[in-house]
Amino acid sequence: NKDRTDNWQDWGLVRNPKWVSATATPGVPARITMPYVFQNQSSPQGKIITTAAKFPYTNYTFSDDGTSIRPYDFGPYSSNSGTGNLNNQSGGPEYKYYDLGTFRGPNGSFVAQRSVFSALKFDVNDQLSLTAQVAAGRSESSRFGLHSNASISGSVYAWKAFRNNAYLPPQLAAGMDAAGLDMIKFSTISMVDGPGLVNIYDNRIDISIQAQQMYTLGFDFAVNDNWNLTGAYQVGKTKIDTGVRNIPRTDKLFLAMDAVRDPATGKIVCNIALRNPSPAELKQFMQGKLLASPSNVNGVTADSPIGPMDPKECVPFNPFGLGNANQAAKDWILDEGKKQVRTLDQDFAELLLTGELYEGWGAGPISLAAGLTWRDEVFDQVNYPVWGERSLLNAPALGIRSIPDGFASDGNRELHPFSGAGSGGGSKDVWEWYSEINVPIWEWASGQSIGSSFAFRSSDYSLSGRQESWKIGLDAQLLSSLRWRITKSSDIREPNFAEIFLSGSGGGSVNDPFRAGEANGSLTILANSNPALFAEIGDTITTGFVWQPTFANWIDGFSMSLDWYEINLAGAITTYGAQRIVDDCSARLASACSLIVRSEPNNNFAVGPITRILNLYINADMAQTRGVDFEASYRIEPDFFSGQQESLSLRALVGYLGENSTTTAAGLTQDQAASQTRPEYSATAVMNYELGAWGLMLQSTYYDSVRNNITWVEGRDIDDNW
Repeated sequence: NKDRTDNWQDWGLVRNPKWVSATATPGVPARITMPYVFQNQSSPQGKIITTAAKFPYTNYTFSDDGTSIRPYDFGPYSSNSGTGNLNNQSGGPEYKYYDLGTFRGPNGSFVAQRSVFSALKFDVNDQLSLTAQVAAGRSESSRFGLHSNASISGSVYAWKAFRNNAYLPPQLAAGMDAAGLDMIKFSTISMVDGPGLVNIYDNRIDISIQAQQMYTLGFDFAVNDNWNLTGAYQVGKTKIDTGVRNIPRTDKLFLAMDAVRDPATGKIVCNIALRNPSPAELKQFMQGKLLASPSNVNGVTADSPIGPMDPKECVPFNPFGLGNANQAAKDWILDEGKKQVRTLDQDFAELLLTGELYEGWGAGPISLAAGLTWRDEVFDQVNYPVWGERSLLNAPALGIRSIPDGFASDGNRELHPFSGAGSGGGSKDVWEWYSEINVPIWEWASGQSIGSSFAFRSSDYSLSGRQESWKIGLDAQLLSSLRWRITKSSDIREPNFAEIFLSGSGGGSVNDPFRAGEANGSLTILANSNPALFAEIGDTITTGFVWQPTFANWIDGFSMSLDWYEINLAGAITTYGAQRIVDDCSARLASACSLIVRSEPNNNFAVGPITRILNLYINADMAQTRGVDFEASYRIEPDFFSGQQESLSLRALVGYLGENSTTTAAGLTQDQAASQTRPEYSATAVMNYELGAWGLMLQSTYYDSVRNNITWVEGRDIDDNW
């Protein structure tokens, strides 16, 4: 596309046309890196994917106006079936439609924030003072004019067109008759805007509103000249509303596209309106059936295979081609909105005693801080409308036949497309007592010194029992400008509410080794909570130097630190990971295979495509992270402009990630360092310059090259894995 002004060029991986298999073509990589790569399972106009004997129009796409069909052009580099299939292509005429259908804005945003704070202090006497605080805040953000998809490429969420569809092109109808087909599937994704075009899902609005209230009462009591006791009790409430407006109802969308002619009037109507099932018929159909829902992992009952509606009010539209819908159908299909409401109520109390245990032996006093805390939290997350938290079913005898398989299955748990959000709630509390002692060990007359600190915390969690953590630190001033520090600690983290109580859904992609490495992006990944989680325990050691030179006036304001760290987690809390689940199943781990749901076998494979993966939160057997952090900063007050107040600061941060691995209970280890989301090297540089009331900031970020896939071998699986 010569009109593109960016240099991104949509680089990606395609199947190497010279590759046959690892044994037949050794030394030939299965995947090669090419520009202008895009998926070819679907098209904005709709790509026919049905295969059948005597059916000549597989891999045809609809014309822009939807009145005819033409062969889909796969370009020079493509794969959409067979071993090593990636379901994508590089270049070709169809890229124009992909580019037009890829929404790059513009869209609008709105942000508003309000806050209020009030505090009161009353001195009862010289030793005791009382405090009260009230804080409240509200923030609202929204994005509007967004384009969204009501489908995913591929067969699972492919749309269904029946032979008696009133908008079916005559050429396609004849081909279906020749093959004896009553229905074909076509895969559509994205949309193209333009004059006179009407698209269903082209003005989504995302809204997030957060409101917070906090009330605190406290006291400060000077026990004597040495010891001080403080206490506080706090009540807090947080409410977060996140929602989507102008979102289609999945059932209405696909019922409206199933357009037929009324034999009595010749008018185009919805098939369900022609059948017009009664509430009693719909309820009878649902006898003994359960529908997938985020509110109950076992499913929920319902009185209808579809959501609440009057079938006679359905407004048909033409689903073929580009923007051939109509405003009346759009108005009927779109819902005003869907939202999620999260509330967190928290009560917190703390007593803290501070003072000096001993005056020390010349390096400074030995000080103590000890305290007792209690925290109680109640969490709830609900999605509205409540009746939308369920799946759908087809009921052809009742005029309900056009809902894609992916939506009419356990992989879908909503009446609004791909809007799945976690739901659930619970409560937990914890009692903790803690102490920390700072011990200056020695100080020399030349200025060198050494000190240490010791901390201990005992936590009694209502869900995971008693856990204990500690920390030992040593700090040495080696020179007036050089300090060395080392810390060893054992830390704990209790599972949070989402990990214990919530379930949610989302999409993703995997490479399926059971289907010759086929790329599958048409599946649902359900993030599932796990009440059996226990606290993760981390053993951490970190050591490093801080250098603040003073050998010249011009170096004043410069500081540099270098730290090495290693963290070993036992029972690390993490999601299993969709690709990891598939890989572990391929390694014949039965517990991983039990988390995968597939459709019926096709395309000569022994197993069907994956439709759903239950991405369970687990306690991994072990996780290890180690690396090095470097930071340098320099601040001066230059005099570029005479008589003006100026300041200039420079800051650089560099990180090295040597290892980021997890090991499952089955003993399978995978290191994510240098993977796509965890670069081995990263850096950020920031410059701030202030001149009077004006300021200028420049920031640059660097990420090291990363591997496309940490399990691939360069030269065998891919031409360039970095």
